[in-house]
Amino acid sequence: MSFLLRSRGMFKWPFFRAPIPAAAVIVAVVLGLVGPALAQGTIEDLRSQREENTRKKADAAARLDTLGAQDQELVDAIAALDSQVSLQQSKVAAAERAIADAEASAARYRDEAASFAADLEALRARLRENAIDAYMRPSATVMSQLNNRNLMEEALRRSFLDDIVGDTTQLIDEVRSTKARRLGASDAADQAAADAETQRVSLANHLAALDTARAEQKSIRAVVQDRIAEWQANIAELAQTDIDIGNEIRSIEAEAARKAAEQAAREAAAKAAEKARADAARKTAAEQAASASPGVADPDGSPTTRPPSPTGEFVVTNRPVPGIITSPFGPRRHPIFGSTASHPGLDMAARTGDPIAAVADGVVISARWMNGYGNVVIISHGGGFSTVYAHQSKLLVKVGEQVSGGQTIGLVGSTGWSTGPHLHFEIRINGDPVDPLPYLP
Repeated sequence: MSFLLRSRGMFKWPFFRAPIPAAAVIVAVVLGLVGPALAQGTIEDLRSQREENTRKKADAAARLDTLGAQDQELVDAIAALDSQVSLQQSKVAAAERAIADAEASAARYRDEAASFAADLEALRARLRENAIDAYMRPSATVMSQLNNRNLMEEALRRSFLDDIVGDTTQLIDEVRSTKARRLGASDAADQAAADAETQRVSLANHLAALDTARAEQKSIRAVVQDRIAEWQANIAELAQTDIDIGNEIRSIEAEAARKAAEQAAREAAAKAAEKARADAARKTAAEQAASASPGVADPDGSPTTRPPSPTGEFVVTNRPVPGIITSPFGPRRHPIFGSTASHPGLDMAARTGDPIAAVADGVVISARWMNGYGNVVIISHGGGFSTVYAHQSKLLVKVGEQVSGGQTIGLVGSTGWSTGPHLHFEIRINGDPVDPLPYLP
């Protein structure tokens, strides 16, 4: 009976069997207020523009010179490729869903076509049966009425004819309708299959774009990881150099103190010997004088004392360079990689070749290359205070040289581990770094 239900207006086209989501209805109503075609076009334009921007950024990231790129450029390139990967992943998923939907629709339409074919065959069988019945077994009553010459009214004759052929006419209409529906379902199945094939091509393209973006992403991530490893290695190197500088200052000052003590001891011994000789001479003179005439012995000389040691607070009389402070003392976080390192001094803005001034009087105790610090000068100012001047392009003083506050000791550069020309300046007490800012004028 399925073909009879379809023939009497109860047939439902397969294209409209899926329920329309409520959200889609609401959006359609809202967009209808501003014009459905215009609104849909605007949305598609915006989506296409966004996808095009994402693609352009990903292309630019793929062309990035990773060797010469800044850290931020690498991070931005990874973000662009992340967006491209995300976009292509969503498109791959959408294409896969579209393929599944199209294949399901094709199968459903084929089932519909097969059902219509069965209905069509049943209708044709009934039509054949009616034709045979009408030819072989006509109704005697109806035929006698048609042959009655007394019935002349046209309407009555047509009514009798409808009784004979009416059912056959209806069956023919049903055959035609069912045949059209079968063809429509078959065409819909073919179209769904074609849509699935189109989506497979689209899927292949998106998968290729996804693989390319992932490959570029992996390559740039490797560069960033190398730079992070380099940063961490430099941090470790600077930390070790920081320790080495402290040890070197303490060793040099200890050696200087030892030599000063030895010198003081030698001077004290020489003074003691001189005093002993003087005392002996005075004693001899006194004895000779006493034998000649009595008198009063001279009193003993004053005791020998050590030369005064440096005392008082360390005072900076000059800034090493006039530039502003670009990085303070203390822990410093990498702006891109996020890792933290100790910063035992101040970074001060300067240009390559700018003169570097000693901040106070002192003696140069080191002037050489140190890992991470590059060309560096260390000046001892007495009382345990010393200053450090790193990343110099040229050293203008030597070890053991006495310098005055304001004297040029070197030129600004970017040697060692440095991202650009500047002065790294430290103040240390007994070899340990302290914040130089409170000391600067």
